[in-house]
Amino acid sequence: MRKRLLLLLYSGGSAPDLIYPSISKLDTDIVTIYIRPENKALNDLYNNWVGKYGDAIEVNSFQEMVTEAIAYHVNKPIHGVITFGEMVLDTAAQIAEKLNLPYNTRKSIELSQNKYLQRKVLHENGVPVPKFHLIEGENDLKIACEKVGFPAVLKPVYGAGGYHIASVESYQELVKVYTDFTQSYKNYFVENGKPDFLLEERMEGVKWHKEDYYADYLSVESIIHHGEIYHLCVTDRTEILEPFRETGYMLPSTLGNDSKESLYQMAAAAIHALGLKNGVTHIEIKLTESGPKIIEVNARPGGGIPFRLRLADPDYDLFYEMGRLSLGEKPKTIPDFKRSAGSFLLHGPNYNVKIAELSNIQKAREIPGLELLIMVKEAGTILDPKNSLMDMLGFAYVSGKTHSDLIAIRDQLIDTLNVKYEPV
Repeated sequence: MRKRLLLLLYSGGSAPDLIYPSISKLDTDIVTIYIRPENKALNDLYNNWVGKYGDAIEVNSFQEMVTEAIAYHVNKPIHGVITFGEMVLDTAAQIAEKLNLPYNTRKSIELSQNKYLQRKVLHENGVPVPKFHLIEGENDLKIACEKVGFPAVLKPVYGAGGYHIASVESYQELVKVYTDFTQSYKNYFVENGKPDFLLEERMEGVKWHKEDYYADYLSVESIIHHGEIYHLCVTDRTEILEPFRETGYMLPSTLGNDSKESLYQMAAAAIHALGLKNGVTHIEIKLTESGPKIIEVNARPGGGIPFRLRLADPDYDLFYEMGRLSLGEKPKTIPDFKRSAGSFLLHGPNYNVKIAELSNIQKAREIPGLELLIMVKEAGTILDPKNSLMDMLGFAYVSGKTHSDLIAIRDQLIDTLNVKYEPV
């Protein structure tokens, strides 16, 4: 009997024009359950792609996704479920649990999304993490200071991409930032998640690379099949911008094998501790004087990882391999990297501004080695740095022989784009 794969689509994950061309190569039928996005450009993509390769069911909530999946399964059995959106991970786990499909448990998904519970479990299992304390209200601020000390970092329990993260140097500054954050924070990441925060020690980093453009943190990309862990690669990162804005990712890492192996061992320990058994993980690790420490574990691919992997190895399609994994099949686990690939995020300054002018975009797209340039903001838009990736100008994917080639392309891109700001 021909298998059937259920794809859950929501605007917070990878776009359908990237997903369908890959999973449609599987020898399977595809059924899509989706929530229509509010963004016009993304809505147009949904109109062009959703339903093109099989049945499509539009719903208005994540609970409706579960209900519709169970009802559909009665007459047309579903053999696997897949999603790429952070907010849909628990929904996929619910469906997998009810239909007995290969996936991570709801508990392991909760541990991957709730940063407090994640750090608590990792610490209890001997996996190095920074000192931390949960802040559920103003009354927790003083004891958090006593437990963690300064300098420290305030971040939401549910968050990603540097959203609402700030470094604080004193109790007075913590109170001010916490008050600001509780008023402006919106939980875009987990349905019904409480708007709690964590105070963590600010880890002082050390660099494992010689070149200045590398940051003191990186990530491990892994794929898990029935509890067996396979590490795809280490991704090197470029320096962050204040307050905590990521700027770039380059793979495969230029670190030596011994260094990468130590990171793989730490990633595996974290995966085991959180009980993740099926899927892809993106684990960020800080390099400190006392050794590497886990920043966070994500039970999904890191943003842009599938595209970067394919640029570095055209024969490795992570979307396709995740489809096979979701159907219970063992995926291809070892990419054969033929070149370097990266993506860079374009940001405004470290204060609120309005984009007065944005031009030379087409000229920038003609830069050799620049594979894709997407500008997500336009003239007239206000940028707030505390929103991090949500208020970036755009992003670019690049490829070259070496990491230094990628950096050169990035620098040429920044020089070519004409961006002017005005105060707000």
